[in-house]
Amino acid sequence: MKLLQILATTYFQWQAGCVLLLSSAPRTPLQDSLHSEIAKLAAAVETGDVQSVNRITTLLTAEASRRSADKSRHNSSTSKALADSFTAPRASHVLASLGKARKDACILDDHIFRLTPEAKEELSKELEAKEIKEGLQWVQTGGWFHCADYGYNCTCHGDVRMVDKNDAIEPLMLPLEKRKDQSTELCDISSFGEQAVTQHPKACECKQKEFHLQKRLSSKSYLQEAWIFLLRLLGNTGLLPAGTGDRTYHGMENWGARGGQEARVLERIWIDMFVQKVVSVHAPWGRCLEWGDPRTPGSGFHYVTMVPGCQHNVDIQYDAIYHGHKAMGTIENNVVYSDIEHLPQVLKSTWLPQGDSRMNVIFATQVFEHLSYPLQGAKDLFESLLPGGALVYSAPQQAQFHKVPHDYFRYTKEGSLHLLLTAGFCVPPWAMVGGGDFIFDIARDAGLQAQDFPNEEIANAFQVGYHAISDSAITIHAIAFKPPHNACSQSMR
Repeated sequence: MKLLQILATTYFQWQAGCVLLLSSAPRTPLQDSLHSEIAKLAAAVETGDVQSVNRITTLLTAEASRRSADKSRHNSSTSKALADSFTAPRASHVLASLGKARKDACILDDHIFRLTPEAKEELSKELEAKEIKEGLQWVQTGGWFHCADYGYNCTCHGDVRMVDKNDAIEPLMLPLEKRKDQSTELCDISSFGEQAVTQHPKACECKQKEFHLQKRLSSKSYLQEAWIFLLRLLGNTGLLPAGTGDRTYHGMENWGARGGQEARVLERIWIDMFVQKVVSVHAPWGRCLEWGDPRTPGSGFHYVTMVPGCQHNVDIQYDAIYHGHKAMGTIENNVVYSDIEHLPQVLKSTWLPQGDSRMNVIFATQVFEHLSYPLQGAKDLFESLLPGGALVYSAPQQAQFHKVPHDYFRYTKEGSLHLLLTAGFCVPPWAMVGGGDFIFDIARDAGLQAQDFPNEEIANAFQVGYHAISDSAITIHAIAFKPPHNACSQSMR
């Protein structure tokens, strides 16, 4: 194959394989003849001049685009003549060099994401969409960024303005004669021509004219900056959150929308692990009560089936009361229709022959955020347990607003411990567990599901012990005991 054909084929394969997500190259007229530019390209490849290779290939792309409209010109005799002017051995050497250049240029596409040719083609088409183009332009060069507080240097590759720290009303623009492509200016009145200003605290802002991905603030890696760039781009084009694309509302829908009918919410995985690893080992044996599935009263259990000590399982239902289908305190087989407030008196009725139907274990998972008076609710559950019984507690530290039918509070590990101790429970350090961390909190907000992570990563975000719980745990879990119980000798105070 002639060198020009090799170069053209290799180059366009290269371009198809390298979707330039992080920069947009300008379309510049071809300055020299095609023959001259091809010769320069070959020389640049052979000498390893990557900067020249990038510049020339950009020019050739523009030329190819202009010629593609006219197939006769695209296949002109000039191209054939140019191809004949190079030898095959030199072509193979150029191909090898281009292979090296390709490795340098396709880091994201091939080395990190390993995109298939089909995926590259689809992504290339996406980048041509109007909303994506507008989003790219905005993220690359749109908006004003804080550059420096008054009295400090502001480094900016574009326009600089001084604004009131409290409000950007009537900003002072840097005088034209002081604006440079790459300038560092003192954020001071002297830099702005000694213009009269108000006495409010000042700061300087920068609006970039050009975009090149740079490490900013505390970034140690360009990967961090690439993630920040993509976060803004996807957020501004409706591609995040992944569940709904709504970055402001529809929290309930975003929670599981990405998974569809097979939604696996992350916090539910950690609650399951808590029940299997901690509760099943330490929970008392006997009667167990769980908020079951309202679609299948009496049989829609989940957690009690994981605990061998749960010998007689009771379903508590409130939805039917809320919707007016059942009266408070109704008992049907193993289903108790009640809220937490009335539960102690319902269970102390003559439901069972011995006249005391209180529980050995009560599961209250993701319940307390929905209680308007959580301390009273904890006390009512305490009274609903037999002596030596246990409350299996979990509550969100991080969660979107979700009314079922109300949503009032979020709980830290300290807040959870205070709530349970104040209600009368004993809580040893080993009985408290966290699920999630800073990364999974980002993932939850982004609408990601458990299917987006390998099981090992999810398991690594499960922390056993009060002092091991992450500062950004999504859920806080505890098994709290009603005295007298052996665990009370280890309880935190």
